[in-house]
Amino acid sequence: MEESGTVTQDGVEIAIQRVNVDVTSATATLLRTPASGKRVRVFACALIGVGADNTFYFRSGASTDVFCSSSNPYPLSLLSGVGYPALLLNRNQDGWFEGEVDEALYLVTTTSGPVEGSVLLGDAPGS
Repeated sequence: MEESGTVTQDGVEIAIQRVNVDVTSATATLLRTPASGKRVRVFACALIGVGADNTFYFRSGASTDVFCSSSNPYPLSLLSGVGYPALLLNRNQDGWFEGEVDEALYLVTTTSGPVEGSVLLGDAPGS
């Protein structure tokens, strides 16, 4: 991970870090485990399906879906003649979504097509 700045929310400064993603199989990839009493908040995300169809979602801990879901994952389907599919969530000062307090955040890919990109995230207050 590399340092990517800070944001201030409700008087609390949150360090933002970039996590690079390079997944080549159906798996749950650990993105970050928060500090005690904190939750992982996602501030930006850029993911691309490379060379094959794939679907994914973000999960907090063992079973809490926080962006899309296991029953309705985000599709990264190749479009004939158009190029590679992508998800782009521009940097959002307030964050796009977050996990539960004291739970790790995972990117779960549900098929074997490769997914690459990066996620900006940080440990936000737990309350």
